[in-house]
This record gives sequence, C-alpha cells and structure tokens, in this order.
Amino acid sequence: MSFIISKKESTEAVPLIVIHSVVKAAHDLNFEIDEKVRKIVLEYHLYKDSKTFTDIELLKQLLDNLTENESFPAGIKIGEAFNLDLIPELEIFLSSCSTLRDAMQALMMAVQNLLPFYKIRTIESDNYFNLVVKISDGPMSSYSCFLIEALFSSIAKFGRAVAPDIFKLEKVIFAHRLNGSIREYRNTFNSNVFAGSTYNALVFPCGLMDADFKNPMAKYNKKAREALQKKLEECKERQKLSDQVSKKFFLADELKKYNIETMSGLMNINKRTLQRRLQKEGYSFKTIASTSKCELAKEMLTHSSVSIEEISKKLGFSDRRSFSRAFQKISGLSPSKFRKTNS
Repeated sequence: MSFIISKKESTEAVPLIVIHSVVKAAHDLNFEIDEKVRKIVLEYHLYKDSKTFTDIELLKQLLDNLTENESFPAGIKIGEAFNLDLIPELEIFLSSCSTLRDAMQALMMAVQNLLPFYKIRTIESDNYFNLVVKISDGPMSSYSCFLIEALFSSIAKFGRAVAPDIFKLEKVIFAHRLNGSIREYRNTFNSNVFAGSTYNALVFPCGLMDADFKNPMAKYNKKAREALQKKLEECKERQKLSDQVSKKFFLADELKKYNIETMSGLMNINKRTLQRRLQKEGYSFKTIASTSKCELAKEMLTHSSVSIEEISKKLGFSDRRSFSRAFQKISGLSPSKFRKTNS
C-alpha cells in the first residue's frame, strides 16, 4: 500500500504534526510510504513547529489509501499504532493524571484543537459515562468510519497505559458496519462491540472515571496542564471561526445564556467582528446556534432520560412548545418521536 499526495487549494488546514503522526503510525505497520510523503515528513522535521499547517487534502488522500481495502480495519490499526512522542506536552500531562476523567478531558481537548472536525461530548447517567463522537459535516465526513475507529482504539490504548489496573470499557458502539471480524474488534477493546447504531460511543462504568490510581506524578499535573493548553492554543489559531463557535455550543452544559454577546465574550471577539467573520465563512450566528442546539437535543434525547421540558430549559428555550417547534423544523421529527425512534 502506498500514499500518493498532491496539493490542492483548500480553505481548511490541519497541523502538519497530524499528517506526520499518521504517516509514522502507518510506517510502524509496515505500509509502503510514497516518496512524496517522505518529503512531508522531512519538512516537519526541518520546521518542527506546532504552528506549521498543511492543506487538508493531504490528510484526505492519506485516508483514501488507508481505507481502500474495506475488509481491513485500518482505523483500528492506525489508532493502536499512534503514539504521542510528537506531542510531548500531551504525553506528559497524561502521565501526570490521577483519574481517568482528567485524562479523558485532556484527550478531548487535544483532539478537538488539532482536528476540529471531531465533535466529542460526554453524557453521564447513574451507571455509565458515555463518550459520544461524531464527525462534522464537511470534507472529512466521508472518512467518518476510519476516523471514529482510529480515535476509539487510540483512547483504549492510552487508557490502558495510564491506568492499567483499572481501565475497563463497558461497551463500544459504532454507527457504521465493521471492516473486519467482530472478534478482532472485541480483542482490540476487550469489550462488547456493537455496530449499525445511530451514534458512536465509548461507554465506561461511571464509577471508574473518578477512581484515584495513586499516580506519583500527580504533583506535576497543574504545570503539565498549563503547558498543554499553551501548545493547543497555538494550533487553535488556524481553526475556522464557525468551527470554534460550534464547538463552544457542543461542549456547553447549558445554553440558557449563550447569545451572541455571551459567545463574543467567551471568544474575546467584538460582537460585530464575530458576525462579520462568520458571514465571511458563509454562516450566521443564528444558524450555528439553531443547528448546535438541535444536535445537543438529539444527544440528550438518545443518551439520557432527561425530560423534554428540562432539555428545553437547558437549551435556552422559553418552553417545551417553542423547543419542539424548532427541533422539528430542523430534524423533521418531534422530540418525543425522535426519542422513541432512537433510544
């Protein structure tokens, strides 16, 4: 298998460190690396800088080659081979965490800053901690199977490394069909695996997330977190503003006060500047807010038993009727029918 890379014009970019990490993982799996990709790897070593970005088309063509064999779970293999030696700040932070919740938050923060097309949200119940992931609409949506599998297998790998004595998955859920045998997937995750669902999720026993595994490196956690945040802020500078706004909505616990004034304050941008830059990207704040609220509502309707009235309040609607009207306009179903169909 070889990687054939060609540059095309694109308004989106990814950190070169991501391209290099995928290539390195593929090399460790003995994939044949195209000469043009070797040039990219050399370029990274010459200009090793978290602010170095490259066209997203390069990542897309890498994934085209990796996914050409439908019977081979390439995403799982790349995720298992992926390592953090190119992002030492993340590696140091993970090694200083004393709970899986802290480690999971760091991974979520890193993934969403380096690869903004991932949308990650946590949903907790009395018994389970759900890490729900989707790929946003756009140029990377056609690679969602590979990207979801790679992320899930890498999280499982790092979870076992951080907390080998306690790490455990309750189940793994995929929205797509599996590219390989169910046994291979179960062996990877050491857990039950389900495919063909309406969503993607890693499901953990809730009590596992805050279990203290007595990490002797925990005293360095605060400084490690600061170093990681600084590193990720450098990468964030090149993200599309519409992606950043959407992510703010997606990660919010409640949206009662998330109007454009609040958002501009959170992002340290003047309200008019925010509106103008979003318009330049082809979006309006109102459109992003409506779409984001609908996606959040879908998550809560699917993964929790929270009442529709409470969901309406969390999302900032005045009452259930106005929420139901807005939800049905975007999704085509009433909230109650959507919950019945997807839960």
